[in-house]
Amino acid sequence: GRIAPKELLTYIFMNTRDGTATESIRVIADSEGYVGKRQKKMIKTLVRKGWGKNEIFYEMQRVFGNDVVTENKAFDDESKPLLTAGVVLLPILFCGSLFLLRQARRIRLEMAISQTREAQKIRLEQIKASVGQGATKWSDKQHEGDFKSTSSDEQQIDHSGSDPDFNTERVSKIDKNLKKE
Repeated sequence: GRIAPKELLTYIFMNTRDGTATESIRVIADSEGYVGKRQKKMIKTLVRKGWGKNEIFYEMQRVFGNDVVTENKAFDDESKPLLTAGVVLLPILFCGSLFLLRQARRIRLEMAISQTREAQKIRLEQIKASVGQGATKWSDKQHEGDFKSTSSDEQQIDHSGSDPDFNTERVSKIDKNLKKE
């Protein structure tokens, strides 16, 4: 948790550099200069108000410049919760996106399959209808008793025992005459 105010003051005093000191490592705990006293007074006020360690260091940098903090280790690591959340959330987000992509692909495939099946059913009905009409015409001609052709050179004859899809075949009169001879 939180550091006790007295320990916090000592810690900040030991990690804050006197802005006017000629030595680069003189901390305000050892300084009796005007700026050092001002920094101490400001830190004491902020600690009394309940400010945290990082907030006080940031305020000191804002007022007295970036070089007042002796080392960056003085700051609390604020990125740790974000890093922990990132380490936990990144695999979850990755797996979730893979799952969603697979679901979307499965749905697209199911839709394509159902559309193909519907198209096949419609085409099958069309074929049945066209075959049904052709069979009706053929059976009407069979019931007439004679197989009259529509043209003078052709005649329609029955080939029972041949391919069931082809019940009729057009044969020219010349071929029929050749078979007679």
